Amino acid sequence: MQVNCPTCSALIEDEDINVKTDVAFCRECDSGHVLSELIHEEAAAIDDEPEIEIDIHNPPAGAWFEQVGSEIQVGATCRVPVLGVFLVPFTAVWAGGSMMGLYGTQITDGEFDLFRTLFGIPFLVGSVFLISMTLFVLFGKVNVTIRDREGEVFTGIGPIGWRRPFHTDDVKVVRKEQVATSNSRGRRTIHYAIILDGAKRLKFASMMSSKRRAFVMGVLRTLLTK
Repeated sequence: MQVNCPTCSALIEDEDINVKTDVAFCRECDSGHVLSELIHEEAAAIDDEPEIEIDIHNPPAGAWFEQVGSEIQVGATCRVPVLGVFLVPFTAVWAGGSMMGLYGTQITDGEFDLFRTLFGIPFLVGSVFLISMTLFVLFGKVNVTIRDREGEVFTGIGPIGWRRPFHTDDVKVVRKEQVATSNSRGRRTIHYAIILDGAKRLKFASMMSSKRRAFVMGVLRTLLTK
């Protein structure tokens, strides 16, 4: 059972949950709560994204539905301009400063420094991650292609990205799933992803806006499930 404290958002451990007495105790903030009320709140949070009426001829801005012959494509952009405003300067300072200081100086001086090279590897990995995340926030998309009984989920930028094939007959359920991320203080951020459940489980579109995600999920439900 996964229950979070409503006061500090920390995860309450199983040993601090007593179903018989209907009590959940949070050690992080030393507070007690009514277990049944917390479970009700957690369940309600899963459906706090509003459902929208699906019209394939009128997708929300940034989403699309296209059919050419027997091939169908449905998807949406994952662009988040507001987040990009923060990530672009931060990435430029982090990646530019660390890479120039650790590797650029070696190139300009014409000297190889093993210590600085090895020391800079974590910064290099972090820079690659930040650059990739920034590009995805600015230009990323998710596109699902269905042709006959074969499907593919693409997540990436332009033609570059992650491609995951699936068989349409294997998909039994199309649903959304709550995805939670926690910071070092135990505070959670809740968002959602689309799940294709069947012979294998595919999760995608967690960075998509709620309206675009609802549209893509609704179309896929119509196409892939009875």
